[in-house]
Parts: sequence; structure tokens; C-alpha cells
Amino acid sequence: MIEHIWSVLCSKSSIDSESNNISLIQVLEQVQVVADPLPPTGQRFLIPENCEFVTLWSRDSANQPIKGQARLTLLPPGDQTPMVSPLEYEIDLSTHERIRMKSRMPGLPIIGSGRYIFYLQYHEEGETTWRDAARIPLAVKVEPTSPSTG
Repeated sequence: MIEHIWSVLCSKSSIDSESNNISLIQVLEQVQVVADPLPPTGQRFLIPENCEFVTLWSRDSANQPIKGQARLTLLPPGDQTPMVSPLEYEIDLSTHERIRMKSRMPGLPIIGSGRYIFYLQYHEEGETTWRDAARIPLAVKVEPTSPSTG
């Protein structure tokens, strides 16, 4: 069986060549965006926040190779309609007991301030029903460059 061990949103990660351990750099819990002018409410725009969604998968039995699929979706505040098409990738635990997956994003599409959710699901080979693995929140605050005077 496939097991989701952990998922983290960070600015970047680095894998040590000797130990094969991973360092997660600047774990992202919140992002502040300064824009001038502010985009119209509800209009989608891309913020130049480089980030990686890093996940560790494992198999529950050392002697049972297994494969599956994962799907990562970005959900905007208060809505269940994905911001962009979900990213799907293979989980291949046929050779190794554990595998890390890094999904790099050169920017984040947003529609304003609020709590965004990176929603991770998976299924094992031969299954069609997606299982929930993780919901990783990201707080986004969009502010003007300088306070307006009026």
C-alpha cells in the first residue's frame, strides 16, 4: 500500500549528495504581496514567488513493490474550483521503499488575499478513486505599495 508521509511547501529544497537527506529552505506558511496598482478583485494574476511542493511517499511493505498516481491541485479561498489544471505525476515505489517528489512552481496564480489550499490526492495502480493525502494551507495577503490618501 502507498503511504503519504509528509508534504511541505517551501521556497526551495536541497538534497545532500552524501546522505541523500533533504533540506527544506524557507517553509512557506504565508506570503505578502505588494502591488501597485492592486489588481481588480477576483482577477487572477501570477505572483513571482518561486516555490516547491515537496512530498515523501513510502510503501507499507518492504517486499511489496507498488505504483500509483498523485494529483496536486491549488484551491483559492472559499472556492473548490481549482486555480489551474491539477498537476499529476506517477508514484513509483517498485524499486525503492521511499520516494520524494518535488513539484517546482515558478510563480503562484492568485485572485487576491486569503487562504489558499494545496490539495494532494493519490490512488494506487488499478484504482480509479482518488484518496486524500494532504491539505497544505498558504495565507496570502495582497497590499498596495503605499497607503492611499484620500
